[in-house]
Amino acid sequence: MKIKYFLFIILFFLLAGSAAYFIFLTNFFEIKNFSIEGNKFVEKNKIEAEIWRYLEQKNFVIKNSNFIFLNTKKLSDSLLVDLPRLEDIEIDKIFFNSFIVQIKEREPIGVWCQPEICFLIDKNGVIFEKAPKIEGSLVLKISKNTDEEYKIKDQVVSASLIKSILEFKFLFERKTGKLIPEIKIGSSGDITIKTAPGFEIIFKNNFDAKELTGRLFIFLDQEIKEKTASLLYIDIRESSKIYYKFK
Repeated sequence: MKIKYFLFIILFFLLAGSAAYFIFLTNFFEIKNFSIEGNKFVEKNKIEAEIWRYLEQKNFVIKNSNFIFLNTKKLSDSLLVDLPRLEDIEIDKIFFNSFIVQIKEREPIGVWCQPEICFLIDKNGVIFEKAPKIEGSLVLKISKNTDEEYKIKDQVVSASLIKSILEFKFLFERKTGKLIPEIKIGSSGDITIKTAPGFEIIFKNNFDAKELTGRLFIFLDQEIKEKTASLLYIDIRESSKIYYKFK
């Protein structure tokens, strides 16, 4: 009985040792290749270089390229840090030595400008890539009255405020046929919108886009009418009254 037990123990350690050797010391589970899908603006070779760099690193004595021990969450996080244009990543393993990387990139809704530099900004208010200074009315320019300096991957505006601003912009441009090229956020939080005709619209940042544009359109139709070319600004910060001034 003792001999059988002893043999069983020996057999167990032999099998365990063989399995460990097979997993850790052979290249059977070594990542051989992977595919990348969904990228439009970030070059494929840049993504590949960052992935291979991560796979070559070791976790204790085990390389990240070991299929069994590949941590897809850590790989995704590493790519999101190194490539700011990427918004989300999904990685699906394919047995025994491959995986698919599904990319979702950030889409710019305009440019965020500080005194000396501009960045692309997405719908979540995150700046993610340097951009040239834009002139004209085709690209939305957003800025803020602050001394704070921001860097790539900072959220400079809340996602909810960006959503409200874009809704206001859409409703205004659809109704008037005129573009909104610039939006400024004051230090007190007030919003100043510059319109293509030249006049500005001032309102508080806790606004409802549909309610605000409804009041604005009624005011323009009933009070301003054909005199928008002479208009300097409209102030809608108060709920009961609208202030305005001509040039």
